[in-house]
Amino acid sequence: MVRFELEDNTPIRVAYGHDEFTGFFISVYDARLKWDPDNDEALNGLLESLYIGDGGGSYFDAHTGPGGFGKKIDVKVMARLKDS
Repeated sequence: MVRFELEDNTPIRVAYGHDEFTGFFISVYDARLKWDPDNDEALNGLLESLYIGDGGGSYFDAHTGPGGFGKKIDVKVMARLKDS
């Protein structure tokens, strides 16, 4: 597995790389988007609609391989994400 993680002093973390199971992958986590009973109803409603109601924060995950979590995409789409 080859995994790189960009992490600084912001609430956003980005990981990307390649392995046999997930193929190429990219994952983005934003700690500001955690479900919390103290959030206003609009924010928690958004998080619930994105299936992020577990309190863990917001994730975007994409992969090109046969397994893994998140959305499976093709290599051309992954290349476009990489170049953005």
